Amino acid sequence: WSTAPGNNYQFMSGTSMSAPHAAGVAALVYSINPNLSPIQVKQLLLETATPMGDPYVTGAGLINAELALADIQPAAVVLPVTSMEAELVMDQGGNGMVDPGDTVRYRIVAANGDPSPIQNVVISGTVPANTAYVPGSTRLNGIPTQDHTTGTPFPLDAGGLNIGTIPALYTTVVSFDVVVNAPAPAFYTLTGQATVVSGGVPSQVTVTTPVGGESCTLGLTNS
Repeated sequence: WSTAPGNNYQFMSGTSMSAPHAAGVAALVYSINPNLSPIQVKQLLLETATPMGDPYVTGAGLINAELALADIQPAAVVLPVTSMEAELVMDQGGNGMVDPGDTVRYRIVAANGDPSPIQNVVISGTVPANTAYVPGSTRLNGIPTQDHTTGTPFPLDAGGLNIGTIPALYTTVVSFDVVVNAPAPAFYTLTGQATVVSGGVPSQVTVTTPVGGESCTLGLTNS
């Protein structure tokens, strides 16, 4: 049935009626596995169609969305390669060491080496202990990201920052700055931590920065 002039419906047939149904089922198939080729989708629709008699008259038969979707294998989850870096960007003492009052910039790197985009990527984190977040310093690929207007201003807490899609063969970088506070007793290192979630799978990254001038060490764990 199709809409017709005069706010009515009427029975119609032909490729103009069947094409939208076939395209709709193909779209459902791609929503489960976007890596399939057009030939693979066509073959899937032909193999799962319900026969309607003489194939020379009705072709493969009636398109069957339920069977087509049940027969498809979901695309494998592609995860970005993640890391975290720390850089001394404002050295008040000019000694090349991380000291109270200095500004440290953290970079969270999520690289997609796959030919397919990675969707729904969320990056979360916390401001390292013994530091203060620099308002307005968070950037996504160099573009300023709006601070929170309620709670803490840090964009990576309270559920994290949804960066959307990482394009194929592309690297996304989220950065933010902190100022080192006056040290508490036994305060020797800054520890930056963040979590990158893609496809429901978290990847935790950590970087520790010694206070007092030793070189930075980088640790990366996946969980």
